[in-house]
Amino acid sequence: LTVGPGKAYQKVKDAVAAAKPGDVIEVDAGEYVDDISSIKVNDLTIRGVGGRPHLKATVPPPNKKGIFVVELGVGPVTVENLEFSGARISANDGNNGAGIRAQGTDLRVKDCYFHDNQNGILAGDGLMTIEGSEFAYNGEGGYEHNVYIGAAPKFVFRGNYTHHAKSGHALKSRALENRIEYNRI
Repeated sequence: LTVGPGKAYQKVKDAVAAAKPGDVIEVDAGEYVDDISSIKVNDLTIRGVGGRPHLKATVPPPNKKGIFVVELGVGPVTVENLEFSGARISANDGNNGAGIRAQGTDLRVKDCYFHDNQNGILAGDGLMTIEGSEFAYNGEGGYEHNVYIGAAPKFVFRGNYTHHAKSGHALKSRALENRIEYNRI
């Protein structure tokens, strides 16, 4: 499935809604403003092509979670070469808007950039692998983080750069097994 000017889909969220298990969504470089997606399909890859597409939130995500939300029970999902910024929700809704909110079973993130969100990635109990990505200037009220991983069975954080968290931690994990390798923190 292709996303961008003159492509099958103009918005990422429309391609995500149309996706079936095993699909690959290729997103052309450009800015996608308030293009919020709820991922409900297993075995899905979303990748930026021709540069790094920027998913920019300027209003609170209507799901009150994040720009991408990998729903409960969904996985594996792979996200490659995308930029996420601006995810914020109100204090009444939890103050924890995320570039990606991972509630599924298996999320893999490669070569992405998360900045100026309340949380870069906020993950739950699924497998989590992050490689070659950058996290910067996330956080706001003290309990948000560049990266937060819940009680996952395994978390791999390899070859990343996480820096200048505004509040919280540059990297926080409660995973049962952590592989933190070759990063700049």
